[in-house]
Amino acid sequence: MANRIGKRTKTNLAVLRREPAMAALTEQQRLFVEALIVGKNSQQAVEYANYDKTVHPSQVMASEAVQKAIQAACNAQLRGELRVKALQTMEALLGEKTPAATRFQAAKFVLEQGQAGGAGDEKPLSEMTEDELMAVIERAQATVAEAHKPRIIDITPDNGA
Repeated sequence: MANRIGKRTKTNLAVLRREPAMAALTEQQRLFVEALIVGKNSQQAVEYANYDKTVHPSQVMASEAVQKAIQAACNAQLRGELRVKALQTMEALLGEKTPAATRFQAAKFVLEQGQAGGAGDEKPLSEMTEDELMAVIERAQATVAEAHKPRIIDITPDNGA
């Protein structure tokens, strides 16, 4: 499997391996979860993890630790790259060339997601003023813009100043 996975998947696996839920797994369970994350079906994952041929995927999936690790993997993906892609897609749909009904649905989705990912002290969207709604949109656009910025590493030596 390692030879056939791309750089992005390797990055996702590296992030996944840092999840606390992965520490509770046996080596076979870890391999099973990783195989699922890279796109294998459950039977392929069982085979990849070198389970006995008599083990059915549902037996592995019945483990609470495996379920928690799969949920952690899904959440890690949603917090990272997939979230940025979703915001970029929504931003594109908010463009002037997009039909009005689609723009409306995209704006509604962005606002709802912005509220769901917010600090928790915001009002429901239906109770916000136009200015408050615009602020939510601006925060979402700033998140997308930040994702496009190259990461800068300052290598200026510290002269003890």
